[in-house]
Amino acid sequence: MAQQGINHVVGMRESILDQAGIVFAKSFCDAIGRRERVDVAVQNARRAILTKSAITEVCVPPYLILLIFI
Repeated sequence: MAQQGINHVVGMRESILDQAGIVFAKSFCDAIGRRERVDVAVQNARRAILTKSAITEVCVPPYLILLIFI
């Protein structure tokens, strides 16, 4: 992927529901738009999912770990 110009990949160890993915993507992109570092953007996005209790209860078990490959 690096040879194709893809410098970063963000993924989850387990699948999540679309709603949680949308919350993550929006928060992540907002942070990147504010010129936050990628690791800070990831933490913001994880926090956004965890603060949405309705989402967390149905689709994001606490043991999930967000992976970032740089």
